[in-house]
Formats: sequence, C-alpha cells, structure tokens
Amino acid sequence: MFLMENDDLSNARTSTDLAHDPDAVWRAICEDADGWLGRGSSIEAVSGGAVVANDVVTGTQRRGTVTSVDDGRRLELEWWPTDEPDLATTVTITLTPSAAGTHIVITETVPASLSASASLAGVWRSAMIATCCAAVHA
Repeated sequence: MFLMENDDLSNARTSTDLAHDPDAVWRAICEDADGWLGRGSSIEAVSGGAVVANDVVTGTQRRGTVTSVDDGRRLELEWWPTDEPDLATTVTITLTPSAAGTHIVITETVPASLSASASLAGVWRSAMIATCCAAVHA
C-alpha cells in the first residue's frame, strides 16, 4: 500500500514497504534506473553525479545532479526537464529496514516559485517512481 501526501503544496511524498532487503532496493535504485525511470536513464550515485531520466509520467527527458548520498540509506538529487532548468525539483529517496523488508519514502520538493499544479504533478511523479521501483522488485 502506498501513502501519498502533499503537505504544503511544495512537498509531494509517497511511501511504501517493499519485500526486499535494503541493499537489494538500493542497488536497483542506483544501478537499474533504466528499469524504473525509463529506457536510457541512469543515476551516478555519488555526490555531484549525473542523472539522466526519461520521465515515465510526462515522457520528457530530465537531467540532474546527485546532491547528497548516504550509501544504502538516502539519495538526494535535483532534476529538471532538459530544456527547462528553472523547473528544477529536489527528490529525496530514503530507505529504512522494516518488518516487510524495506520502507521507502520518496519526497519531491517543488520550489515555491512554481505553481500548485507543478506541485501536484510532483505527487503523481513521486507515486509513479515508487510504483516503478516496487515493480522492479516484485
């Protein structure tokens, strides 16, 4: 079951439990972006690493940079549509061990300068990311 929140029209958050250990989920997120973000996607999971994503919701290509990594636990990146860097959002993926295997929380922070509709799009994008991640590990 997924929990989706949109707490202040700037943070879209979704979470779920996956029946896989955190190491397996971490590897899939970082090493198989092609499988859950879309063909040709990649994440270089080091601070300053490159992100290329073929957005599975909008069909647009996104570019980005990994801004923070706590190996095996937390990945934060900033990404934007390739031709629109002023539409950058921050995505934080956090993994914690759970009775089911791994609890994953994905939060997308949309700058206040963007419209509420952009924030709502973040809710759906975050949910789709979690859905795709779960599908990779099914």
